[in-house]
Amino acid sequence: MIASHAPLAVVLALTLPLLWPPSYPGDHLTFWAAGHIVAAGRSPYDASAWTDSVINAAAASGLVVDMRPVRNVAAIWTYWTYPPWTAVALAPFGALPASVGVPLFHFTSLVAAVLAAVALARSLPWRDTPRYALALVLFALCEPFIIGVRGGHFVGVLLAGVCLVQIGVLRNRVWPLVAGALLLSLKPPAVLTLAVVVLGILLARRRWSQIAWTTAALGAIAAISVVAYPDSLAAIAATAAEIATVQGATTWTLVAGILGAQSGGVVAGLQLALVVACILSVCLAPRPFKIHAIVAVALVAGLALVPYAQDHDQLLLIPALFLAVFYRDVAPRGRGWYLPLIGVAFVAAPWLIDVLPAIFAGAPALAGLTPFLAAITVLVGTAIVRRAAPPLGV
Repeated sequence: MIASHAPLAVVLALTLPLLWPPSYPGDHLTFWAAGHIVAAGRSPYDASAWTDSVINAAAASGLVVDMRPVRNVAAIWTYWTYPPWTAVALAPFGALPASVGVPLFHFTSLVAAVLAAVALARSLPWRDTPRYALALVLFALCEPFIIGVRGGHFVGVLLAGVCLVQIGVLRNRVWPLVAGALLLSLKPPAVLTLAVVVLGILLARRRWSQIAWTTAALGAIAAISVVAYPDSLAAIAATAAEIATVQGATTWTLVAGILGAQSGGVVAGLQLALVVACILSVCLAPRPFKIHAIVAVALVAGLALVPYAQDHDQLLLIPALFLAVFYRDVAPRGRGWYLPLIGVAFVAAPWLIDVLPAIFAGAPALAGLTPFLAAITVLVGTAIVRRAAPPLGV
């Protein structure tokens, strides 16, 4: 067990300067400040709350990068575009001084991502330990993990939510499903497709208690938060369309980057093709791993269908990465080319897409391509593994 995780530990140690920079860039200040505002009894949707003396002092300390001017340039009129309960969840960090709360927030996201990745990988019955280790190494090298954690995003917590939801569905357990749903509700857009698919599974299997408990938990935090922050609904509605036009790793930005202009028809065509590929991956998946396939491709489709997503949200493609490597693990011999394909789709291509604009001025924004690469790679792996159908119990 220790040996199988040693490569992951080595890669994490080597990339630690990237994962944990001396000062905190990205959105560290945003999330700590949102928690601070809530802990101080104010609303994160009140623009004046973001300029109080404590937040200004933290921004001037050099500990974090102040992203407030960036939002002003982007003309986003409220600093907080997340659900109110997300700010409430950040209150424990915001109640602490920035010198403590920011590193603790960073540590939480990093550890959550690593533990969730290990748990997701271990949920598959690997035949070859080195390939299990390889899957974890690819996770540690992937762009959304390093950039997401470095940039101060709680993507690791979202991946933990995915892990818990998968456990709940696989083992017919209520509490992991409820806990996972609560974590994923911190940033709903990227997981809407997964939510719909999981609800369909629960309905088909008549798991009424899981549906009831999850609905009650989500409804309770939403109701309490909206009552506590009545200005949240108007603020979110007013900025929802606005932030979608600012930037993102979406199918819309992908099409605009390639064609130079938006084309609703091309976007719809690409999304339809991806959904078809995802459905085929589920239909052809070996029966023992059908739920793994459903979770993986639901997240892939979700990232391609939503109008607002960032490249760090693509950490939610990790279940698809693990499934692809696992398919190579159980595939017939003579498919050595498939592992390099996985490496390109999940690691090399996202990094190349990320650095291209820095190397070539005017390079198109192609981050929205990554879910399509993931969908194709999983479908290819599914087709390959069909040759091993009898022993896999298809």
